[in-house]
Amino acid sequence: FRKSDSGAGQLAVLETMVEHLIAASSAPQIDERPPMAVFHGIIPHRPYELTPDGRVYKTDTYANWGTSEHPLATSRQFYQRYLMQVANVDQILNEMIDALQQGGVWDDLLLIVVADHGITWRPEANPRESVHDPEGASDIFRVPLFVKLPQQAVGRIDDCPASTIDVLPTIVAALQVSTDWQFDGADLTSGCPAREERDLFDAKGNQVEGFGEGLDDLFERAVAYREWVAEEGGVGAIAAIGRSAPLVGGFMPDDAPRSTDVETWTLDQRKALKSLVADPPAGSAVPAWVSGEIKIATDLSPGTEGLIVVDGIHAGVVVQLDGAKAGTVPFSAIIDVALLRNGPATTSLTIHLPDGSLFDAGPPSD
Repeated sequence: FRKSDSGAGQLAVLETMVEHLIAASSAPQIDERPPMAVFHGIIPHRPYELTPDGRVYKTDTYANWGTSEHPLATSRQFYQRYLMQVANVDQILNEMIDALQQGGVWDDLLLIVVADHGITWRPEANPRESVHDPEGASDIFRVPLFVKLPQQAVGRIDDCPASTIDVLPTIVAALQVSTDWQFDGADLTSGCPAREERDLFDAKGNQVEGFGEGLDDLFERAVAYREWVAEEGGVGAIAAIGRSAPLVGGFMPDDAPRSTDVETWTLDQRKALKSLVADPPAGSAVPAWVSGEIKIATDLSPGTEGLIVVDGIHAGVVVQLDGAKAGTVPFSAIIDVALLRNGPATTSLTIHLPDGSLFDAGPPSD
């Protein structure tokens, strides 16, 4: 399946892929050979415009990768958008598994899910090509590998540092295929392959040095990304970042004093937030990413953040106010779409100061 340049297109491709997989798994055998299906679904993938529940949103930021005045904020926001897509893929895979179980083919099925490459979200790093340093190499070369064997009843987590070259010999062994093929990889059903190192190359054919077999670097990268987005709290935590993370999902205080730091602010998605519908289907539009400008009267202290308020609830964090200078500050933020209610929504902005105090900046201007 070819990639699509829109979130809606990516969702349609993945859903069609799942439908074909289910149909192929249930197809009659030919010459006593079981059917086999191989699909390449380009998701998670740019432009990163899918929510965990399968709705779509539009942004204008991918072309600005690496040119932002706030590189950390930009990188973290792309990571948030990536996580939302991962959550959606997880949901679709669960639906696929349910369908295969209901179709009576799950027990006999060999199912393998693997990624062709990873990606790094480090500020000012090339997302796909920063492989000649340990952090970039770990982010880009390490990918998940899921293997469900025929008649396997219980799942488990295996920290074996397998490789994609192990996929084919594992298929041959799991299906008891007779062949005289010689493999570079190893059969994972027979145990973890013993390798001292791997031969890895970048996109230009240059060898990548120093990539070992251990997983310490992987765990270190996981800890680093947890500092951006907490692992607790489910998909709702994706929108909860920065110092203001604990406030997301809570109500804005009714007695919050008016902010004197913010003169006016605008919200590009104000109209969309006034057009929310009940029980939206997958593929429908939702303003999960919001943007605008905030005009501030004085320099703000480091650690200052904003919170987008939807129907009185803090729904997303604006980190671009951290140490911002007086003037107009462009911003963008991820919204927890699970907090959006039916019908027209009211919006406002909360200013969260480093000392913990909250101020109401009021609704956006027309």
